[in-house]
Amino acid sequence: MKSILTLILLITISTFGYGQKLKSEGFEVSIKSFEKQEIEFFGKKQEIYVGIIKVKSKESQKGEYRFYFPKMDGKFSHLTIRNIHDQILEPRLYYDEENKSFKYHQGTDKEASGKVMSDESIEEIVLSGALIWLKIEK
Repeated sequence: MKSILTLILLITISTFGYGQKLKSEGFEVSIKSFEKQEIEFFGKKQEIYVGIIKVKSKESQKGEYRFYFPKMDGKFSHLTIRNIHDQILEPRLYYDEENKSFKYHQGTDKEASGKVMSDESIEEIVLSGALIWLKIEK
């Protein structure tokens, strides 16, 4: 019985650790901090997920970035990436839950989208969005 509990615990820990890091095309992103907050917005309580992602890359985009991922009316709306001074870094990514993708440059001739790598957790959606954001030509 003890060995079964130990095995379950090890599987749980390794699964949690796996979801905290994603790699693609020379980028590796991981969650440094992550928290759920509830805020009052036009008289309604809204959820927002905030934290810091860490980017490893050979490019100039390596470093740490803040993210904001609000949930409005029960659906995630957009992912905003900000620099360490809390300035918004364009473009914003708009989440499409139905297609499991992020759209960017909406309403322009550069409009495009990218599929999330994994949507098993909110953290993995954020990391997928960060990878999409990093690959966008700025």
